[in-house]
Amino acid sequence: MKNLWIYCSCCLLLLNCTKPEIYENRNIWACGINDPVHNIAWLNDYCQTIHKQKDISSVYIHLYQTIGVDEFFFRFEICKKSNKDRYFITYRNCNGEIVHEKIQPIARQDGPNYMPPAPDTWLDDKEFIARLFSYVK
Repeated sequence: MKNLWIYCSCCLLLLNCTKPEIYENRNIWACGINDPVHNIAWLNDYCQTIHKQKDISSVYIHLYQTIGVDEFFFRFEICKKSNKDRYFITYRNCNGEIVHEKIQPIARQDGPNYMPPAPDTWLDDKEFIARLFSYVK
């Protein structure tokens, strides 16, 4: 009976673990290379170690490109457990440098003082290319 309890506990722990999901579209070209998640060192390191950050509840990474220009940006959407009412958006260039940041409230339309979030005009001349990564605890 004790062995069955240990086995069931281990199974539940394994089922509860969430692994980062790296989208396996290796044909995506950005920053002068194919497959940026695996071939850009700082981005790969971030994706491989995100599960070690205790305060993170979800992370999404999207690839954007400036329209008509060979300029790419990685959009990080990070929701922290300690800030359940907002999430953080950070845009990084190919070198990993932050080029734009925004704190976005999570839209709750049930309150009398609800105001939709202001649009992010920084994206006006950029187009969405692909989702590269997602992690949800």
